[in-house]
Parts: sequence; structure tokens; C-alpha cells
Amino acid sequence: MLPLCGVEQRQVGTDILAKVDRFRTQDLSLGRDLTEVWAFGLGTGGWLSYYVGLDWLDDARTIALRSEPKIMGLDMMRMFMDCLDSPATVSYLGEAYCVKAWEPFILCPRESFDCTPFLVLHFLRLLGELVKRPLMKGYTTRRENLRTKIKGKVVIGEHFRRNVLGMRPDRICCQYQDYTTDCAENRLLHTAYLVSMEALSGWKRSGALRCGNIEEYSDIKPYFRGVGEVESLREVTAAKANPIYRNYGEALGLARAIMKIQGYRDSLHEAVRDSRLAYFPPFVIDMSKLFELYVYSLLHEARGEAILYQSKAAFGYTDFLDLDLKIVIDTKYKPRYTGEGRDNGDDMRQIAGYARDLKVLELLGIAGEDRDQVVPCLIIYPDSEGMGTLGPDYYEHRRQDDTRFYKIDKLGVRLPILSSIDGTVP
Repeated sequence: MLPLCGVEQRQVGTDILAKVDRFRTQDLSLGRDLTEVWAFGLGTGGWLSYYVGLDWLDDARTIALRSEPKIMGLDMMRMFMDCLDSPATVSYLGEAYCVKAWEPFILCPRESFDCTPFLVLHFLRLLGELVKRPLMKGYTTRRENLRTKIKGKVVIGEHFRRNVLGMRPDRICCQYQDYTTDCAENRLLHTAYLVSMEALSGWKRSGALRCGNIEEYSDIKPYFRGVGEVESLREVTAAKANPIYRNYGEALGLARAIMKIQGYRDSLHEAVRDSRLAYFPPFVIDMSKLFELYVYSLLHEARGEAILYQSKAAFGYTDFLDLDLKIVIDTKYKPRYTGEGRDNGDDMRQIAGYARDLKVLELLGIAGEDRDQVVPCLIIYPDSEGMGTLGPDYYEHRRQDDTRFYKIDKLGVRLPILSSIDGTVP
């Protein structure tokens, strides 16, 4: 059994291995160079509280780390589904999570969060958009025993065996390239689609998935008529994105991950003797990014195209600009903003800097003498008593109880919470 260790959400620092020691006795040699401690791609200065996931902590793959959401009972699947349903955010979702299907799986309690539905639902949504356009075509090698004609090149050995020795003088065994939709790329997508639909059906029967509707993805199947399934590992590796079909790239990456996860679970199924345990792929969810996209879905629904996302400034990128109200908006995945005076000086300096950035002012249509005015700023943060949805007048509901900063206000957004959990902040 692979050991699972829990680590508190805290900054990765020099005492993290000692913290792990409280859960499992380890070889002291692991702590000789603490700069080699690695989790979720963070260095020794990264904050685990911004990430949720499961990952290996050492190169020998003997110690695993699991980080839980800092908001108790947070329904991450609901947040993900709301972002998936929004036309404004669906194309950015791949930036919010990563499933490391190529890494060895980790044995965990079955009630652990499983990221596979993220992968499957994201893939199905991308595939639904992809098939609205003609499927790409590619060259596929075919070998046939043709009658009275030659196509491509003659396969001498097989022709001699099958036709000369078999007394079939009217046949010629040929190998040729066929330009068709039945290519390696579409075969991979088709196979991953079938695997995804089977997984979705299983989750629905068991009640494990609270979001998603199988029927809306059933219409994809007819588009793969005439396209076969993957028959070998070579076909999976042979599938490559074509720059002409740019929408294939992300879908193929997700399809490979789904196939690897399915292969791992098939091979490890018999190895699990304890029904309370299951193998999960290592994964990481960037909660600050997921929260940002969740807020974007709310803002876009409320204000439409008036909301500009990730605008390039002189230094960095702004989260949002409201072009009609002419305000700068920044999101912070920090529940500690709840309450008067609970803020962060660096956050205030960051958003104030954006409000004075000449490129930002140009995007907001503020020029000439108007640049002397102070541009309003808004920080949106998670709040258990905040707004569940945002209307066109969302700015009117901002908090203005902090008199230390001029025109830097805050707005709390209520995140979805699992119904079995009371409260939001541990």
C-alpha cells in the first residue's frame, strides 16, 4: 500500500517534512536538502492554501500530500460546472487545473475528492463544440487484398503468401494512404468519448455526480460515424494536433489523459483489497484561478461584453475592467477580507497601480484631463454572507465601510457549499 500523508495548508517551508513526520515515519535522508521539497509545482515560498490537490512529495513516490479547500465544504464541482456552462469562461478552464495522468496513482480513502469528473466533463464540452465543425481528415495507412487493380504499393510477402500460394491470381495485396476522417486523431477522440460516457453513466447511477446531464452529450456520437476506435498504444501517441485545426489541441490532450486514467484504473482495480480505498491520479486545482473564472461567469452574466477579462497593462494583467462603469476589478481568494479593516496592503497597492496604469486608462476611455480623477477599484472575495448572483447593479452592493483607502471598495461573493456542511470557513 502506498502511504498517504496529510499536511496542513500552510506555506511550504523548512519544517514541512517534520510536519509530514507526524503522520508517517520517514527516512531522515529525505530531509537533507529541503529545497528539493516539491508539491503542486511550488517552490519553498509557495502557499498551499491557494491549491487543492493530491501529489507526490518525494522523488521516490513514497510520500503523498493532500491539500483540502480552505473554505470548509466548498462545492468545487458546482463552481467548475458553472464555469463550464458559461460561454465566457469555458475556454479558460484548462488553466485552472491539471491532472497528472502520467504519474503513478495514489491510494486514498474513497471519499477523497476525485478530479476525474473535471477532466471528463471538460472534454465532453470541448468535444461538443468541436464536432459542430467538420472533423479533420488525415492520412491513414490501409492494407487490402484488391481485385484486379493496384493501389499504392504491392506488399510482396503478403501477396505471395495469400494470393500466389493461395491460387488467387485475380487478387493483389496492396498498401496505400487513405485521406479520411478515420484518422488517429479522430479515433482517439472517439474512444475517449466512449470511455467518458461510460464513466458518466456510472457516476449517475451511483449518485456520485450531482451535476451534469448525460443526454446533452449523446448527440455527439453520430458525428463519429465511420470513425473507428483506438486499437493500440501507437495510435494514441500518433495523434497530433494540426495547426489548421487549432480546436483539436486541448481536446486531444484531455483525451490522452482520460485514456491513461482508464488504463491505470483497469490495471490497479484488482490490487485494491480494502473497499474503503481507491487509486486516484495526482492533480492540482488552482483555487485562485477557479474563483477568478467563477466570478467572471457571474460578471459576464450580469454585464455581458462590458466586462473585459485579463487586459494587458504596463505591468501584468488586470483581472477585470468594467468598461461602462469605468472601474478596475480584482479577485482575491481570501475569506479573511470578511470584516472591517481585514485587508492586505500588497493587494491595495496592486489594484491602485492598475487604476493608474496608462494602458488601463486608455481601455477605460479615460484621457486628457479626466486622468486626474481617481478611478474606482473593487476587490471581489469569497464571503459566506455575500451575493450568490450578481445583477447589473452589482457595484451598488459594494462595502464602503473602510475609510483608509479612497475608492477601493470590496464585494463578497457567496460560493456554493455542499448541503451536508454547515458554515464556510474552518
